[in-house]
Amino acid sequence: MPLALPDLQAAFAAHIVGDDRADLVASVVGDTIPAGARLRVYRHHVFHSLATALSATFPTVHALVGDEFFRGLTRAFVASTLPKNPVLSEYGAGFAAFIEGYAPAGGLPYLADVARLDWALNAAFHSPAEPRLGVADLAAITVEQLPGK
Repeated sequence: MPLALPDLQAAFAAHIVGDDRADLVASVVGDTIPAGARLRVYRHHVFHSLATALSATFPTVHALVGDEFFRGLTRAFVASTLPKNPVLSEYGAGFAAFIEGYAPAGGLPYLADVARLDWALNAAFHSPAEPRLGVADLAAITVEQLPGK
């Protein structure tokens, strides 16, 4: 018996993060590519696409740790945190917190802070253009208005 749509969606989401369920495989139509292989191709594509998006959002982290470490880091993050919306530039908000608990990054205590900086740059880049302070605005700030040391 085919899965009901909510059950099919839940099984598919679980499959993406590594839970191979026989009832999902039975619900997918195969042709020249068997259903199980078709699902594995899709899983690989999802992981690769999300890792690519994370690499674009966290280029400094990627540069610091290298391809192999970053691939393992993003694979673990994706498996624990799938996107909640379709805008990939908004994916990765919890990446820095994830890094703090990621055991292989334990010897890199600065890495989570670097991820926070990358995330802040990403947020600034994608924020709407607003009026900015000009030279005249900055010149109008008195010494008394400046923050203390």
